[in-house]
Amino acid sequence: MVQLASTYRFQGRWREAEELQVNVMEVRSKLLGEEHSDTLTAMANLAHTLRSLGQNIQAMEMMGNSIRVSSKVLGYSHPDVVQRIQSVTSWAEECRTDSSTHNDDGDTILESESSD
Repeated sequence: MVQLASTYRFQGRWREAEELQVNVMEVRSKLLGEEHSDTLTAMANLAHTLRSLGQNIQAMEMMGNSIRVSSKVLGYSHPDVVQRIQSVTSWAEECRTDSSTHNDDGDTILESESSD
């Protein structure tokens, strides 16, 4: 199931990938526990898929949960934790940039320099 979800993700079949990844995460959480590295990886993978679907808030919340638990279990210096922090930081920056360069209708706003 994990491999198929990964294949769907790489093919851009985000909805199908999301459905499988939710199942994988739920099963791993139930069988292995929330703090198991495989469960945390499933959470991070789902977060990436949610981001690709444009569900930015849900993606950042999911990745935030993964960071919270994995940093407790592995420590902040663990490579998986560092990568997850980098991802969510990058996403947050992109969201700030998008909101400052687009109006409520989604139109791009170009900032021009004023000449005095």
